[in-house]
Amino acid sequence: MTLVRHRLNRGSLLVGFAVTLVIALGFVWLFGQRRIRLYRDDARTRAAVLERVPVGTAIDSARQIIEAAGFVCALEDDVDLTPDPWRNRLYCARSGCGGIGRREWRISFYFAESRRVEGVRVVSGISAF
Repeated sequence: MTLVRHRLNRGSLLVGFAVTLVIALGFVWLFGQRRIRLYRDDARTRAAVLERVPVGTAIDSARQIIEAAGFVCALEDDVDLTPDPWRNRLYCARSGCGGIGRREWRISFYFAESRRVEGVRVVSGISAF
């Protein structure tokens, strides 16, 4: 039986490293695109949501983006919560560990006949287990 020795040169090591780096960065970019940073402060969370789902986004696209970030959503038509024309909303919720209890985030995307996001409201808090 003959042993064959393979000699790696610097060029093949650099190519292997570069390919591994590109693949790793691709995964970071891919999974980072779905993530929405959530904060304890509702104003900061709202700003992060608006970066991913700006006003004017089609409500179906908003739902896809927010559900990909781990939220569960329901479309509520003709909700009579306010006297203004925002009677339709996409209501989304997500919870996670908040230390003593569970932190919950609730996001409402308001829209009218245009079926495009016209307003966003974020409410968060901690609930008991």
